[in-house]
Amino acid sequence: FLLLTAQKARPVLPNKRLLFPKALALEPPFKEKTETEQLLEPQKVEDLVNEEQTTLEAVWLVQSLIRGYLVREKFLTTRTKVSKIQALARGWKSRKNYRRARSSRCVSREILETEEQYIQRLTAVIDVYKKPLQEKLSNPKELKITAEEVRLIFVDNLIEIIIKFHSETFLRIIRDKINKWSVYTTLSDAFKDLVGFIKLYTQYINGYEAALKTLGSAKKRSPAFKKFLESCVSKSFGLDLESLLIAPIQRIPRYELLLKELIKHTPKEHQDYIKLNKSLEDIVSIAITINKRKGDSERMNGVVDVLNLFNKPIPDLITPSRRLLHQGSVTFVIGNKSKPKQKRLTVFLFNDLILTAKQIFGSSRLKIKQRYEISSNVVVKELEDDEIGNCYLQIDLGCNISWLWSFRSTKEKIAWKTDLCFVAGNPTASA
Repeated sequence: FLLLTAQKARPVLPNKRLLFPKALALEPPFKEKTETEQLLEPQKVEDLVNEEQTTLEAVWLVQSLIRGYLVREKFLTTRTKVSKIQALARGWKSRKNYRRARSSRCVSREILETEEQYIQRLTAVIDVYKKPLQEKLSNPKELKITAEEVRLIFVDNLIEIIIKFHSETFLRIIRDKINKWSVYTTLSDAFKDLVGFIKLYTQYINGYEAALKTLGSAKKRSPAFKKFLESCVSKSFGLDLESLLIAPIQRIPRYELLLKELIKHTPKEHQDYIKLNKSLEDIVSIAITINKRKGDSERMNGVVDVLNLFNKPIPDLITPSRRLLHQGSVTFVIGNKSKPKQKRLTVFLFNDLILTAKQIFGSSRLKIKQRYEISSNVVVKELEDDEIGNCYLQIDLGCNISWLWSFRSTKEKIAWKTDLCFVAGNPTASA
């Protein structure tokens, strides 16, 4: 089509015979020319040259148009493809950010709801239990409980301080943020305030074990006090006082989990991402400290529990540094393995002491058999199993004292071996 258009556009010169009709009379009579003469006429030669030149120019023009068309088509096609890819990428990122923002808001709502529930339970401790007990202190004979015991059970005024911070500061900030939620909302400032306050929880942990111990002894001593506590359960979400007092200890790991979930749905380029991670590190550090103190307290209580198992008091069993590590029934093999004589005893392994005891016939109490202080000279040897599958440990306590213990399972043997090696100062291997 373009070639035909170019040929039609070539200028056509008018025939001079039509322009000058009078000149025809002056011309000589017409004589038919040969084909060779016709071809050699100057006008014919000129027309042929002009026609060839015009055709080349038309071809060049068509080629130029085609090249331009192809270049433009390629450019436009490439640009269209790039634009489509960019649009798809922008759409995918927008949808991903929208889903993250929606998930982040759901996590924030969960933080708000659990925080409200947490404050309600702590408030129940004060309104349902503490205040009525303080009112009954005017008549000590009614419940047979003292003001000092009430102070220990409710850990002084720490619960009121915790309620005040969480309701007036942390909960208020979280609620305001959620009410004005957008993809640019930040929660790190609320958790920063929480980290600064949550260190107070260590004081609560220190008093928590004493609170439970005081509560347990008061319930055993006073049936009226126990009945009063049972009557309050229906007013405190169906939870007893022990379940409510442990709420602050359980809340810290809960903050850790919620914060991890919030960071998971926060884009890395979000302005709150780095600050939330910093808050998470601080909360994890505090949680580790609290768990360590809680573990030490539980092991200390384990020493007290062991003392209550015996029929007679054991002198100097409770010391500030002593911790219970392992307890259980162990079979002592007396003599050699070929002609063994076995005796079943209860063993208590502390960090600096080993106690063996035997159960008194017809009683649940224990009678102490042996007591050995542990030193660094203790050697633990693992012997080969016998044909029937019994596992053996040999414990050399020094001073020509050696025990041979028999176990029915390898798991039980390894558990005792690990703790014994740890106490002996070699936690990784035995001799």
